[in-house]
Amino acid sequence: MGLLLGTAVWATANPAATPRPQTGPWWMERHEKKLEEVRRLSAEVVFLGDSITQNYEDPAWQPVWNRYYGDRSAVNLGFSADSTANVLWRIEHGELGHLRPRLVVVMIGTNNSGLYHWTAPQTEEGIDAVVAEVHKRVKAAHILLLGILPTDMDAEKRTTDEAVNSYLGDKYKSSRYVTFMDVGSVLLSHARPDPSLYAEPICLHPNPQGQEKVAQAIEPTVARLLHEPVRETPSEDDEP
Repeated sequence: MGLLLGTAVWATANPAATPRPQTGPWWMERHEKKLEEVRRLSAEVVFLGDSITQNYEDPAWQPVWNRYYGDRSAVNLGFSADSTANVLWRIEHGELGHLRPRLVVVMIGTNNSGLYHWTAPQTEEGIDAVVAEVHKRVKAAHILLLGILPTDMDAEKRTTDEAVNSYLGDKYKSSRYVTFMDVGSVLLSHARPDPSLYAEPICLHPNPQGQEKVAQAIEPTVARLLHEPVRETPSEDDEP
């Protein structure tokens, strides 16, 4: 009887809010490397997300990272193809470790709708769970929660992502420890994703120019939360 009840509970659990790892060997190898990294660091800023965040480690994107975060003791905990479920597993298995950051920047959820076709309510619960876990483990940190960026994959995903962003804006508008920002408009042209700001035709990953625009958009809030001066916007000649 107990086994049947446990099976039923597992079967009805929201997959977006149920911690689980990815299965590829590279993913666990990266997790182990990040555990070593966070053991050595005293990061002031943590970026937690998927491939959009991981891309900052690519040489083409690194100038943007270096410009805004390189001297802010920032650590990149972005993992390609991660969903909210994968981020929850990583948090529960030590990636925030002994870190005591002042700011945690979270951008997660696009793979929930893009890879897994989870619903808006499922993704909302998953993101809420990520926020709750981050707050539980680094209570002194403020969380800068970023909305799911616009893509051109399909209309269903756009509708789901817009619903999630609307929910998050309402949910956290009065929060003391979470600031929500929907910055996707900086990647739009005529109300659609601007292909010149993305790395592929389906407009999923911002290219370095797009990533620069996102970093510019959040910089005043990042600086305010860190009690630092706002970083200057580079001239067009300096942009990546």
